[in-house]
Amino acid sequence: MKRQLAAALIASIVLGPAIPGWAQVPQAVPGNSIDLPHAWPRSGAEKILENDRGAMWNIDFAEGVGAHWHKHQFEFVGVELTTSAFTVTNPDGMTHTVASPRGKMWILPKGLTHMEKGLTTPGRNILIVDLKDGPSPGYENKSGEPSGYAGTQAKLVNDTARLLQWDVSLSPSVPEKATFHSRDIFICVLDGGRLKVSEPGKPPELLELKPGVGAFLKGGVVRSLEAVEATSRLMLVELK
Repeated sequence: MKRQLAAALIASIVLGPAIPGWAQVPQAVPGNSIDLPHAWPRSGAEKILENDRGAMWNIDFAEGVGAHWHKHQFEFVGVELTTSAFTVTNPDGMTHTVASPRGKMWILPKGLTHMEKGLTTPGRNILIVDLKDGPSPGYENKSGEPSGYAGTQAKLVNDTARLLQWDVSLSPSVPEKATFHSRDIFICVLDGGRLKVSEPGKPPELLELKPGVGAFLKGGVVRSLEAVEATSRLMLVELK
């Protein structure tokens, strides 16, 4: 019943008239936005991993619970783990409602300032990667294999100066071709998560992941990815 109510609410947001009290509500950012904190850590935010290239977080927005005013200190990428609706209030005080389907992948800029509040049950759940500033290592390909991730089961979502963002579905019956991974990679799991990572001259490594978590694969090696037992859907982010 809760899922049906959530679906109906989202449908009304997308297709129906504005709901009184949701849109265009002035609530301006207090004080100087320069002094606002980063979006996380906060209640409902779990850090999955962090290194010198970025930090991965699993974020929950429960119904009726708002996040504090914050300013994103990094460019960040994300994938929606649930279908949900939420409000976003901008620094000018104007509020708008957003409906996001499960599986949607996106990029948002450094410096984004806002606050959010969940509207549905189940609430909004996202997996994001904050991209730290700094130069890319740059890996020279001497292997003879093609450079870059070249998954045959992948759809390119975004190609920017900073990254390539892929929507990847790995099937156990369709192994990926090994290529030279010329970039560092973040993997965020939407479905499945048991992955076999193979590199020449080494025993295959089994990544026992699950939806809502992820992994980091350092570039500079020839590598292939393969789903184990069940199809895995991933957001794969190559850092340029």
